[in-house]
This record gives sequence, C-alpha cells and structure tokens, in this order.
Amino acid sequence: MKKLDAQGELALINKATPLELREYFNNYSFEVASELYFLKSTNTPLKVAYMQKHPLSEAGEILLLKKEDSSIILQYFNKWELSKAAQRILLDKGSVSIITNYIQIHNLSESNEPLLFTPKLKDAARVYVKNFILFEASELPMMEMEDLELIAMYIEHDRLHETAEIKLLTPAFQPLVPTYYKKWGFGAKAEIIYANLTM
Repeated sequence: MKKLDAQGELALINKATPLELREYFNNYSFEVASELYFLKSTNTPLKVAYMQKHPLSEAGEILLLKKEDSSIILQYFNKWELSKAAQRILLDKGSVSIITNYIQIHNLSESNEPLLFTPKLKDAARVYVKNFILFEASELPMMEMEDLELIAMYIEHDRLHETAEIKLLTPAFQPLVPTYYKKWGFGAKAEIIYANLTM
C-alpha cells in the first residue's frame, strides 16, 4: 500500500475495514485534514491504535483535548508531548487532574510555563516545580502566588535567577531566606540587599 494524499485517505477511512486502516497507518501518518476526519469519525480502539504509532498534528491535538475523554488523552500523554498551542488549550480548559498527569511526564514550553502559576492550578504547580527547572520568565509568576510551600519545594533543587532572588528578599518570603542563602548563596545584587537587611 502506498502513501495517499488527503483525498485518498478520506476515501480509505470511509471504505476500508479496520484491518485495512491499521495496515495503512502502521506505515503512514494521515494528512492533517484526513487525520481530523479520522479522529471525529472512528471508534476509540482505532484512534488509540493510531496515536500509539503517530503523534497528532497541532490541530489534531487541540481536537483531542476538546472532544475526547480523559482515558484517551492520558494514553496520548504517555506517548507524546503536546505542541505549544495544545499546551495552552490544556492549561486554559483542562481539568487539574489532566494537567497534573501531563506535567508529571512533560515540561511546558517557555511561553506556556508561566500560565501554570495561578490559584486554580496551585496543586499542579506544586507537582511541576518538583520535577522541572523553571524558565527564568516563570520564576516571578511563581513568586507572585506567595505560596511559601511551593517556593520551598522549588528552591530545594534549583536556585533562582537575579530578579526572583531580589523578590525573595521582600518581607513575604522572609521564612525562606536563611534556607536559600545556606544552600545557594545570592547573586551580586541580591547579596548587597541581603547584607543591608542583616546589618
């Protein structure tokens, strides 16, 4: 069987037996248009079988997140990382449990990571900071939550960048300062502030 164009794939999806479809996608991934049609019109076992072989297009991932039940989504996460656009949909619309499952396996893109640090996603954020080193742009959103337990979890395994270190020296975070200083010290600017605070 040879690779088909999108029109040929649509005809195959409509006419082929499940066995013939499996034979095709064992060798080839679908074009985007036929992939979307396949996801909308095919039974769950075939969809799962396809997703075990091929990552979905960005449009396919977004459709998956909007339409499918959690068991199919979780199976996809176990195999593939989401595109940036799909990560954003996940963070905006996904349940905390689905988001938590994703971030136990995959980190978020630099542009999406700061979106995790909201009160709604506090529990997911705690899981994330245990598993991953943050991009610099995510550190201030993390600090702005003023969740000392969350920040303590993070600084257990990674130091902060300069701006976040300076934020750490504000009154809200005073309980964390001795532990941080002992473990990591401070960069030049934060060191000056720290020295003035302890004089």
